[in-house]
Amino acid sequence: QASQTVVREVSVRMNTDKIERANRKLNLCVLKVPESVGTSPKQRQGDDSKFCRETLRIHKDDMVSCHRSGKLDPSNREQCRPLIIQMVNVASVEHYANYGKGWKEGQHWINADLCKADRDAYFLVRKEVKKRREEAKQKAEE
Repeated sequence: QASQTVVREVSVRMNTDKIERANRKLNLCVLKVPESVGTSPKQRQGDDSKFCRETLRIHKDDMVSCHRSGKLDPSNREQCRPLIIQMVNVASVEHYANYGKGWKEGQHWINADLCKADRDAYFLVRKEVKKRREEAKQKAEE
């Protein structure tokens, strides 16, 4: 009985992650982009689109739209919300995200928009790689 519940929960989680991946497959995510000082949402979106074209050098034919993720906190203007850029096709996403490695344009990293499960998995992989490098370095020093 308990194992069936666990299997059902895992199955639901896997289906949810699959849907989340499908929704994000045409998106890029850019962090630490300063918030626009525009007063209206339309003006702020225009500033973000201009930032994508001019600073990140994303061609206007490759980009469908861009928006900020999360709510704007007027009391904390230092906090920058992630900028989500929707692209026209997967080839554009792969090109600008450097085929999953990330692309740095100026001081901003352009990455594929990952679901939480993928971010957690990549974190664990990076942690394991770091651990193995340290072990190899220690063996080389001996």
